[in-house]
Amino acid sequence: SFNSLDALSQSQFRAFAENVSAATQYKAIAPAEPLGVVGLDVGVSVSYTPIDDSEDLFDLASSGDFESSGLILPRVSVQKGLPFGEEVIEETRLFAGVNLNLGMNFVLEADKTGDHTSFSIKAGFRF
Repeated sequence: SFNSLDALSQSQFRAFAENVSAATQYKAIAPAEPLGVVGLDVGVSVSYTPIDDSEDLFDLASSGDFESSGLILPRVSVQKGLPFGEEVIEETRLFAGVNLNLGMNFVLEADKTGDHTSFSIKAGFRF
């Protein structure tokens, strides 16, 4: 746990927060086409964000207990379609992905938020 945040200077905390923000920012990890009124997408995904820890910020913030080169975030998602083929999505990031639908939906995505890149994979069902 990050129980030593007070050990960070203001500039170190900013760099730490940028890394954590890039890792925890919402990642859609879904195909671009609308689901429609009866559409449903259910999936399990995991994202990995390499961290820039050249100053050992994560070790300082965790009292030396941080031993990873990146942040891993698992998630379960459910997405319901809207009528008339409309979708409400606001994206202001650069991302690229591949979606393969063979009865089961597989998605690979790379996401760039600021100076940080995240990689995600999802497996699920799309109705």
